[in-house]
Formats: sequence, C-alpha cells, structure tokens
Amino acid sequence: FEGFVPPMHIGSPRMTYMSTQLFQDYGDFCGVITSKEQQREPWYAPLVESGMTVAAKLQKMGYVGHFDIDAIVDDIGYPYLVEINPRRTGGTHVHEFANFVFGPDYLKHVALLSQDPVSTGSIRTFDDLVRVLDELLYPIDDLPYGIIPTVTSPIHKGEFGCLIVGSSEEKTLEMQSKMLTRLGGEL
Repeated sequence: FEGFVPPMHIGSPRMTYMSTQLFQDYGDFCGVITSKEQQREPWYAPLVESGMTVAAKLQKMGYVGHFDIDAIVDDIGYPYLVEINPRRTGGTHVHEFANFVFGPDYLKHVALLSQDPVSTGSIRTFDDLVRVLDELLYPIDDLPYGIIPTVTSPIHKGEFGCLIVGSSEEKTLEMQSKMLTRLGGEL
C-alpha cells in the first residue's frame, strides 16, 4: 500500500497505488507489479483499510508526503503489516508514469511491472539491448504494451532496469519471462 498525506488544511489522505513486491534469488527485492487483478485478492481490502487508518494517524501527527506499508500475507490471504517507509518508494514512479500516460484509471487498461536490476547476460551496450529486445519494446504493434528501459547506466556492468506494461498481470509476467529468456537469465 502506498498513500499520500497532504497537510491537514489541504485535504484527506489518499491511496496512490497498491502493488505486490517481486523478489529474486535469496529474497532480494527487485521490483513491484500493480494490476487490477490484485483488487480481487483477499488481502486487498483489509490492507487498504489499514493503510488509510495509518494515513489518517500520520496526518494528525503532522506528517506530510508519501509513505508505504509493506505487509506479508498468510496462507488464507490475511495481511500482516511489517513496516512503514515514510518516503517515495519503489513503485511511486510506476504509478506516476501510468497515471500520466494512461490516466487515473490506468488499472482498467494495463498492468505494470517495474524490475531493477535485470541481468543483461553478455550484453554491455544499449544498442545491443534494444536489438535483443526489439519486438518486446514499447509500444508493440502500436498497442500500449511492451518493455520500457528505465535505468540504463549500469548496462556496461551487465544490468539495467525496466518497466513492463501489459494488458493484464498474466500478460505482463509472460512478457517478463520472454525478456529474461532472451537475455539468458531467470527471475
């Protein structure tokens, strides 16, 4: 859960977005995914409710700005709050990009996955990365789906970051799998 807390005299706190975190290897955080499918999960409504309760309390304490709540979900779908990060977080730019490009109702149209880092395998130049990912790059066939390289400065070290946009969470994860296969890696 990420929320934004305005000054009390400006208005009420609001949820900015909800996402699930992605991990690789030994629990290393590598990104987030946000989709309309998450709204049907049993943890969604209680986490939104908890997040808005925390947001209201933060506002009463004088906090202003973004914050997120990390949670874990048990086997029956109940969320347990783990920590609060009083700052912009790993998915803030994903939400802001989607809101700007697709509008405030972006979840009706797309699912987004932000991943950083992604191993480039033996690729060490942006031109080679674009060549290998060619048909997967945004936009695909004039549709608003595809991979958008976002962090390219470490390509010479064998890494980059990206945003993957698909029509659903399933399609977005399929595109991620195709990307990783082309790069010779795994999530």
